[in-house]
Amino acid sequence: MTSKLGTKPPSNYPDSHRHMRGYIPATEYATAYISNHSQNILPGSVLPLLGHLNCEHFSHPGGRAPTLLSLKQHTQALTVLIRHLSISTSMGEIDAAHKDGEARAFEEGEAFDWLNDLETAYTNTDPSHNLPLTTLMNQVERQTDVDGPQFHCPLKELVQEDPAGDTDKHRPYSSHHNLLMHASECLEVLDHEYGATGGIMSLLPTDEKEAGAGAGAENVDMLSARNSLVGQWLLFMQHLVGRMHELETSYGQSLDALAGEAVVPAQLAARAGPSGAGRQVVFPQDKWVLANAGDDVFDHVHRLLDVQEGQHGERERMWRAAGVSGQRMWTEEGGGGGEEFSRGIVAVDLVTRYYRLKGSGKSTVFVLPAWQVHPRCKSTAEVEKQPTVVAVPAPLWPTRVSDWEARNRKKLEEGEAMGAELATVTARVGQQSRQIEFLMDELRKTRNMVDHYEGAFPGNLRSTVEGLEIKLDRYRVALATLRDMLPMEHRSLLDELDLEKTG
Repeated sequence: MTSKLGTKPPSNYPDSHRHMRGYIPATEYATAYISNHSQNILPGSVLPLLGHLNCEHFSHPGGRAPTLLSLKQHTQALTVLIRHLSISTSMGEIDAAHKDGEARAFEEGEAFDWLNDLETAYTNTDPSHNLPLTTLMNQVERQTDVDGPQFHCPLKELVQEDPAGDTDKHRPYSSHHNLLMHASECLEVLDHEYGATGGIMSLLPTDEKEAGAGAGAENVDMLSARNSLVGQWLLFMQHLVGRMHELETSYGQSLDALAGEAVVPAQLAARAGPSGAGRQVVFPQDKWVLANAGDDVFDHVHRLLDVQEGQHGERERMWRAAGVSGQRMWTEEGGGGGEEFSRGIVAVDLVTRYYRLKGSGKSTVFVLPAWQVHPRCKSTAEVEKQPTVVAVPAPLWPTRVSDWEARNRKKLEEGEAMGAELATVTARVGQQSRQIEFLMDELRKTRNMVDHYEGAFPGNLRSTVEGLEIKLDRYRVALATLRDMLPMEHRSLLDELDLEKTG
């Protein structure tokens, strides 16, 4: 993938808008620019100074207008970047070319010499100013709100023109980080495509016969694939996983065989003899070593025998009652008066494992009793069934996006959002329902209290009060009449009552 870098537009480019007022032609870094500000506000003498104005601040793909703050921030960022790319040994005044002779200007060719004259377009023929700065090229190709930033392909080749006119191909985006990201994406695609057969680890066949069973050309292709970097890596991982599984299985079996350390030394001491000079091998005790036969497996076997004996006990009693079993097969516990038990042997079938060192011929055989039900051998059995280092996943058809889901993705996302909103509203409704129940309980309590207080008073209280007021009025009239009938010396007694005020 090769494209052109730093190519200026040809001089005969048919730009029919170059004579428009406020129009700024395109450059090798930006498109043409025209705006209401350049057409109606800026004077024509300023436009030549704005030949390199356009950037994404003025050509935002989303139509966002720049602000004075964003322009100052962008200018400050460019100034800081220029200061780090070039040297600055002296201070100066901005636009010193149009001030008096005492104004101090920046040194020519340094970082801020472009500030000496703000009324003339800046140019510089210094070779250091015209070298392409490929390290500043943006590695982000595009960015969306859904997918985020999308990076350039690190293997993309660009044709660069140097100041001498020579052309050279290079890869400005091929940093170590980008190459690793690109390789990871490629491996993820391959792993997805081979997901039905075990993923990327199943690219190369693990069977040597299967790999070399094809024609000659295919065999050569397989050898070439194995000699490639990815092929060597896959082959190494396949061999590593297989070898790791074998080592883990052998290690687990060795632990099982050597777990009964009290049994094996006894066998070895018997083999060496009392004097340590060795003795003749006695068959078969010295050729069969009982390994990993501790109390745990001893108790477990006895539990199995007890279960087996319990299952046969009732059947043997039925046989004795039917006359099938003789009296000599039964014995009485305790010598008399106790429960009778049948004599005989209880048997149980168990899987026993035998170990022997590889390449040792007819050497000592280690015997693991009841290996299948041995409490200490369960982990080894699990390792033998499935390796602990799983490098190749089980064959599985990956989940793919259907056409219906692709067409209705927006509706599905809206449905998920509405489901989340529904859950929030449901929780809010439940909380409000609990509050309403609490308020209803408070209302019932208040009503009960009101009914209690109202029941403490008679129902005709108002009529009783009205009757008492009528009687009081009658008493007042009677007392007034009595006052008129009393002599003057006794009227003062009624005046002291002050019935009018009291009423």
